[in-house]
Amino acid sequence: MSIGIVENKNAFVLENDYVKFEISKKDSTVLLVEDKKNKKSLLGEERRFFKAFAHDESEIEIVGVKLLDNVFTVLVPTGEILVKTDVFSDHFVFEILSDKFPENVFFFEYGNIVFDYDTSDDSAYRGAGVAMTLTCNPRFYPSGTSRQTGASTYSNLGSVQGARFGLTVVPANILRETLKVIFSKIDPEKGLVLKTAGPWARDFRGSFGDYIIDSNAHPDHLRENMEYYKFVGVDQIDFHQGRKTFRQGDFKFAFAKDAAEFRKTVSDLLRENGMQSGLHTYAYYINPACEMLADPEVQRQLDSDEVFTLAENIDAEDTFIPSVESTAELDTYFGFFTKNLPYVLVGEEIIKYTNDSQGFKVVERGAACTKAVPHKKGEKIIHLIGCFNWFSPKPSTKLFCDIARNTAKTYNEGGFDMIYLDALDGISRHAGKHDAWYWCAVFVHEIVKNCNTPPIIEYSTMYPSIWGARARMGAMDTPYRAYKNWNMFHHGQNLPFLRQHLACSLGWYNYYPTTDEYPGNQHTKYHHWDAIDHMGSLAVMYDYSSTFGGTPEIMERYAGFRRNIKLYKEYSDLRKSGYFKEDVLQKMRESGLEYKLCKKASGKYVFVEKKYDVKRLYSLLEEGR
Repeated sequence: MSIGIVENKNAFVLENDYVKFEISKKDSTVLLVEDKKNKKSLLGEERRFFKAFAHDESEIEIVGVKLLDNVFTVLVPTGEILVKTDVFSDHFVFEILSDKFPENVFFFEYGNIVFDYDTSDDSAYRGAGVAMTLTCNPRFYPSGTSRQTGASTYSNLGSVQGARFGLTVVPANILRETLKVIFSKIDPEKGLVLKTAGPWARDFRGSFGDYIIDSNAHPDHLRENMEYYKFVGVDQIDFHQGRKTFRQGDFKFAFAKDAAEFRKTVSDLLRENGMQSGLHTYAYYINPACEMLADPEVQRQLDSDEVFTLAENIDAEDTFIPSVESTAELDTYFGFFTKNLPYVLVGEEIIKYTNDSQGFKVVERGAACTKAVPHKKGEKIIHLIGCFNWFSPKPSTKLFCDIARNTAKTYNEGGFDMIYLDALDGISRHAGKHDAWYWCAVFVHEIVKNCNTPPIIEYSTMYPSIWGARARMGAMDTPYRAYKNWNMFHHGQNLPFLRQHLACSLGWYNYYPTTDEYPGNQHTKYHHWDAIDHMGSLAVMYDYSSTFGGTPEIMERYAGFRRNIKLYKEYSDLRKSGYFKEDVLQKMRESGLEYKLCKKASGKYVFVEKKYDVKRLYSLLEEGR
């Protein structure tokens, strides 16, 4: 047998052109994983291929496994779970056929394998798994470096039927191409697939572009700064939501009546100058200035926690909202990163408050575009929650997906090329610990399937469930000292993502201390060209892009900034042009040395090894010193 499933006395044998598994009939323990070409065992720790868990996360016993027509029947004490298995030349697909799990089964794991192989050997086999539907939660990124595979499906997300998990075990040097095959089989209506991301991310040069984050999208501002953008060498301008760009939630533009006008005046202007535009959003959050918040239907979909009761009638001018229940225990800290918001919803009015022991001191009646009106004793006082000082929809609501669809609509009509979903990490504040991965996938999927062209996507969080839509990884806040150490730390953080087949960045980065205030100039007033050589060499060796910090004013003020940017652009231009051949770059990567770019008299660029000499100029103990 080369492809298919058969059974022997004690086990089921799954086999394709590359690998053979044996799974115990008794409890689905993986007994064998064999590299067929080299007749080599790849099995690490024995683990059950199928697992079932109760609500308290305790494991439920698997009492047997049966097979009929490539459908596994996994038996647990309270019933059975059907899993269809399709075998292809280079991968397997497992699909849950049961419409619901047996009583007491909260979630079900499938595809569990622990491998034993050399992750540093590109000819060695690696195992990887991917979600082929939104209801499948792969627990590991598909790089093979985790030496594990497996996925979960949860009963609280509705019907479990149709959840699909793709599993492959192939040589590392063909893993990415195999993942493309699996992803190409994903139904875009049911799973997350994007041809500029995931296994395709490194094929798309837009993922490797240098960009700058700009909080001003006025065409006059862009024209005034165009020479600066070109001097810096950016390929993309990422427009961060804000008062001079667009409003998060309803995507109202500051200097354009709509997205179509933004395209004509901004995106097209950048495109004429060889640059792309990016939409830098705060994911699903809603700015309190959005008129949509006055809509009662929207209000009912906002996330909230505690509910209180109005203790007496109030009129539209009252400055205290009395509650029957004590409010003394309510958190009074409204920080940028907390889910606690200083807003309550009474009827159809949003009220901004400060806390009191038996009610709410009013800061603003008729806040968030609502109107101050009288309220009657007994009405609910709903405490609204969000993050970043903004409101959030409940993940399960239509509003949650509406914001995703509006993001895609704005991307399409505004002529954007990139989307950065900042604040996506806030999902953990609004979803349970077992389903944050799912709602992230739902939100990203709703954007992707409604985009007319495939965007370059980045996020502020990363679950394996949304790996397939991510193109670029590695954005970290800029350092202010110890630049070479930081570069190496950042590089070390990027290495796993390179193995996950994504494009990576060494940004965000300021190329010189950009302020005399804390923290920008607290530790050092300098940023030497030596650190720029170090960063530029890393960028060329590993094809790292960068995100530039700074402004034309900073460039004008600091000669060091001008010098460093000009120096780095040499490295960046050569990187993007593919000037150096892979064999040269590989030798540099393997050497572990530091390099500097040099231009010979012939005009040819070369890298030379850096050498550092340490000498004592004199001793402080010398006479006269």
